[in-house]
Amino acid sequence: MSKILDYVAQPNAYTCQSACIAKVLGTSDIEGIRAALEAIGAPGSPETMGQYLKSRVQSYKFLLSGSLEEAKDALDDSCVVITHGWFTGSGHVIALVGYEPDPKTLSYRFIVDDPWMEFSFSSAQFNPNSSGNNVRYSSYGMYAYCVASSSNESAVQIYGQGKLLSSEKGAWLHIIKN
Repeated sequence: MSKILDYVAQPNAYTCQSACIAKVLGTSDIEGIRAALEAIGAPGSPETMGQYLKSRVQSYKFLLSGSLEEAKDALDDSCVVITHGWFTGSGHVIALVGYEPDPKTLSYRFIVDDPWMEFSFSSAQFNPNSSGNNVRYSSYGMYAYCVASSSNESAVQIYGQGKLLSSEKGAWLHIIKN
């Protein structure tokens, strides 16, 4: 399991990547990170995020097409994993901080810091007035939204099928040790 860093909430709808980066850097300067990302390129681009992170963390690795198994391996190595999913029409960035057995599905679930709020896979919506601090996201939801889909609509459909292929590649993973 990775060490748990302080939760950082995003203040608006467009700073999810900046909040996740702030979390791994141990700061709350979301707007400063956003400005630095904009100076490099598109803030939500995994390449832009990688350029910003590389020189600021102890260890950094990027997988353009990673699997949930690779995310779990990184978490076992005390890393934090920042990934993207189709939680919204334009996508959303979250930080994976651990995982644990899921007694409901007899599989596993990720421990997530979602900088916006908690996401409900069954309703395909964020839970209003909830915190995304240290929430549990099912492996089935993570597979559908972060690995197997290319849009919010396809993520909803894949999740509804109850499909999980933990070794399938398709998620981008920023693997960070700090």
